[in-house]
Amino acid sequence: MTFRPGIAPSLALLLVVPGPYAPSLTKYVPPVGWSQVRSLAIRDLGTLDGRDTIGSALNEVGQILGTARSATTIDSFLWESGMMVDLGPGIAIDLNNQGQILLETQVGNPDDTNACFVRGPAGLAEIAIPRGSQCHPADLNEAGQVAGTLWVGDGGLSTSRAFLWQAGLLTDLGTLGGDWSLARAINDYGQVVGSSATPDGRTEHAFLWDAGTMIDLGAPGGSWGRAVAINNRGQVAVQSGPRVYLWEGGAVTDLGTMGSDDAVLYPLDLNERGQILVAARDPFTSIDRYGIWDAGRFTPFPTLGSGQPIALRLNDLGEAIGTDRTDPDAPAHMVLWTPSRTRGPKQR
Repeated sequence: MTFRPGIAPSLALLLVVPGPYAPSLTKYVPPVGWSQVRSLAIRDLGTLDGRDTIGSALNEVGQILGTARSATTIDSFLWESGMMVDLGPGIAIDLNNQGQILLETQVGNPDDTNACFVRGPAGLAEIAIPRGSQCHPADLNEAGQVAGTLWVGDGGLSTSRAFLWQAGLLTDLGTLGGDWSLARAINDYGQVVGSSATPDGRTEHAFLWDAGTMIDLGAPGGSWGRAVAINNRGQVAVQSGPRVYLWEGGAVTDLGTMGSDDAVLYPLDLNERGQILVAARDPFTSIDRYGIWDAGRFTPFPTLGSGQPIALRLNDLGEAIGTDRTDPDAPAHMVLWTPSRTRGPKQR
């Protein structure tokens, strides 16, 4: 990716660029007695008005946020107790256990400003952005904080900057010395992870932003790295090259091939149990196989029949949400995967 420097002057710039972090690199050893995912069951939650329906996020109190698409419409909805409530036009991004919902509107012209907002019991709170920018929220925590990315136009070109939003205040998180950054996730302590250009302008490194400081987590698997998820334990899922790494307290753990020696592995989400939602891409067919990595074991998701289910989010109960089809030509249905586990040799 190539971006041009530039950021709206109205944003507060909190930029600290320490030198690249030099973590120790270890191989993964599963904890003794750890509860593993043994198998996954799939539940078909249907569609909204027969349109292609995607489960975008889920919380721990039984609510699911989704998006329904047709050739001309994109609507978000909330699923609860078997009922889908249409929330109107918009793209569903995330929700928390407090009932707050993170949404993004889509605009036809990429030069137009879009709207991003948090919907809660008290109504809508819009994320105000500078004129000429595009808002792309990524994650919502239990405190109502939002991590996302601003695309800022500049003479036909654009740059991107990671941001943190809370109660009307938008904070630019800066970069690792290059001209762009992307935010991908936030935990309940307000720590944000993502990736950024380094001073040479050609290299992408993972970062952890914490209380005004952006820490360079590097690229443990090669020339580039990006942090995609963080939990409240401070564990960070990092993609670098074809592998997934777990950063924790300055140490980086190589999680191995996950049973797919030739696949390119993409971490997508990380929960409080340390389970990671992963997509394993076959380099020859470009088909992704989704599953949960848990204590050294990768468990793939079952399918409704298409053979190519897609999962997007993982909650702290080990449940995942996404979409699948009964066959490749059928409408996409929202689906929920739920785990069964073992502890040692006995099922629980």
